[in-house]
Amino acid sequence: MIFRKWSIKNHYIKNIKILYVSIFIIDWVIILSMENILNRFIRYAKIDTQSDETSNTIPSTLKQLDLLNLLVDELKEYGLEVTLDEYSRIYAHAKGNENYPTIALSSHVDTAPDYSGTNVNPLLVTNYDLSPIKLGNTNLVLDPDEFPILKTLKGKTLLTTDGTTLLGADDKAGVAIIMHFINEYLISNALGMSRDEYANMQSDYVESIDSFLE
Repeated sequence: MIFRKWSIKNHYIKNIKILYVSIFIIDWVIILSMENILNRFIRYAKIDTQSDETSNTIPSTLKQLDLLNLLVDELKEYGLEVTLDEYSRIYAHAKGNENYPTIALSSHVDTAPDYSGTNVNPLLVTNYDLSPIKLGNTNLVLDPDEFPILKTLKGKTLLTTDGTTLLGADDKAGVAIIMHFINEYLISNALGMSRDEYANMQSDYVESIDSFLE
């Protein structure tokens, strides 16, 4: 499976709105897995977890706990040992094969303060034909002439926003892939989910990787 995610930023559209669009690209994956991952990602994306760079609380916004608590419940259902610590970080462990090295998987649940994360409505583009992508009912368009990277994505499946919010692929795409991987393949190692990458607080209070993997 190969997944990519990237963002488009444009700070001058009509001199009014910021276009800040994350796109989640699926290069190749078994159809059933693709549907599962897409559905999982969309479910996570619809939960508003926007961080706040001006906040002094941990996490910077309490709504990040809505997704963090959901992830804790899901990880417990998958049979992992799970902790949500006082700094709103999830640590989860699965018993593994001692003959192999431990693998740590990490991601963050918050989305950027640049644009709204409320009422996210992802749009699915299948078999992309290189034409401009109109974002929902807005006047915003992703044009390959303006964003040349789109010209490399012919035939791909794209997931973007409706133009009114962030998508949150950074890094809910990472969260969705990790959770799917754990659920479907139960790779036996360690993973962590954090908050406030965008509020520059992600590494605050985190334990060393050595203590995490003990």
